[in-house]
Amino acid sequence: MALIFTPPDRHAPGFLRRNIRALELQKRLQKEPSAEALMDMARFFADYVHSDNGGDPLELLLDASQEQFERMVTAITGGAPDPN
Repeated sequence: MALIFTPPDRHAPGFLRRNIRALELQKRLQKEPSAEALMDMARFFADYVHSDNGGDPLELLLDASQEQFERMVTAITGGAPDPN
């Protein structure tokens, strides 16, 4: 089962709303990381994730690699990807 991440494109409404939420979640995770904060981030990304066979988006995210997760954050916030 493959995780397929489809970030909103530049024409999708809600650009600022998505960025504000993503940045708030990133800041929260940096300031005081917790399981609750990570689950909130996963729930945020679940709207943009699906699988090739219809798996649960949240379950797919919980099984994502660090690299996949960081790429999703970068895609949503428009930041430069970390080369490492």
